[in-house]
Amino acid sequence: MKHKNGYTLIELVIYVGIVAVVALVVTNSILILNRTLASFRLERRLATSSETAMRRIVREAHLARDIYASSTLGSSPGVLSLASQESEEDDAARDVMIYVSGGALTLRRGTGPAVAFTAGGVTVTNLIFRQIVNGTVSKAVKVELTLRASAGNASTTKNYYTTTLLRGAY
Repeated sequence: MKHKNGYTLIELVIYVGIVAVVALVVTNSILILNRTLASFRLERRLATSSETAMRRIVREAHLARDIYASSTLGSSPGVLSLASQESEEDDAARDVMIYVSGGALTLRRGTGPAVAFTAGGVTVTNLIFRQIVNGTVSKAVKVELTLRASAGNASTTKNYYTTTLLRGAY
């Protein structure tokens, strides 16, 4: 009886084929996981930016007494100019302007510096303010905001909406 040492050509081709298929499946799984992780990061960036933006807009509207006529309402990019105050205890009126600058949602209080409050990599693609007047008793602002986050080849866009009363108006 003769003992074989080594592999035959057919065995070697089968082993290489199996290793190639396993390597292809592993590589594809890693690429899918990488894309999913990038998508989750973009979603998180959008969620954080939208939450910050909407909270800030609602806060400023709550402190506002009136909406100035210089506001750009009903079109994008909108500008919301408010006669506001620093806090609920403060009676002195201060101008507040919320607008888009360089793709970022920006707030300027009085003559102070403009402050962007959307995260890096997040762009405002649509910003519309609409004034809602309920007789002479109260005023409200409806905000429509569309944000886009991009990183590499991945990007995602989401729409956000809120309506808030100008508490200082009544």
